[in-house]
Amino acid sequence: MQHPMLTQVEIRLAQALAAMDGTRGLAVPEGLGFQPGQEIDWRLHHGRFQVHCQHRQSPVFHKIHLERGEVAGGFHYFHAMWFPSPRYSLPLMGVDVNAAAQRVTLAVLHLYPALADDPLPAPCQQALDGLAGLDFARHRPLPAWGDIFQEGLCFIVQPQDDAEQASFAALVAALAPAYLRQARVAVPEAVAAPATRARWQRQAHYVARKRANDRGRRLLAANLPSAALADRYVDEFLWPDPAPLESFESPDGGAL
Repeated sequence: MQHPMLTQVEIRLAQALAAMDGTRGLAVPEGLGFQPGQEIDWRLHHGRFQVHCQHRQSPVFHKIHLERGEVAGGFHYFHAMWFPSPRYSLPLMGVDVNAAAQRVTLAVLHLYPALADDPLPAPCQQALDGLAGLDFARHRPLPAWGDIFQEGLCFIVQPQDDAEQASFAALVAALAPAYLRQARVAVPEAVAAPATRARWQRQAHYVARKRANDRGRRLLAANLPSAALADRYVDEFLWPDPAPLESFESPDGGAL
């Protein structure tokens, strides 16, 4: 049974995804073992490793990924990422929760500005300001590849009790709708605009740093049939390079 906080976060973000306009399914790479689901978009079962995920895109987001996984032995995780088209001045948003049946070991929420000097969208800043009293006793240190995480835009914590778990769930519940409110009014720039190329390059840097997460790669390698399959899962499914910039010319551009 997965931890209640993981379930709360998953429900909040699945509701946010369901409320979005214009989303459609996004194909997954062939050869990983994914099968189409009914109530979910995709499912994968490799013995010790089971995954249910929604893999989508929209005119604003070239990749939206919500994934719930279970590893034999009682380890559960939830992972969500929202990748805006580089034509939009929107930050990336990511949420992760790792948990055993009785304990949350890691909870992460972070925003990655589309350009280094971009201000946070006003609805997101207002949501964070409204939660300024949040306090977590244990902040996890940044990993070696974690230069993409920015102070004030990143929570990497290990909630210590029910109150801290509720605080993290409240953070997700406040920030996700605010983020999507901004997405609904965002105006795209031309593919040829210098800022669009700069945002595309910054996303490429982001996924390259995420692929450097050796701990996650080792976990997958230990529970998938081969290390080669784990590498494909990380490099082609979780953190692929952005599609060629020219493919974002149409509103639905950027399909993987």
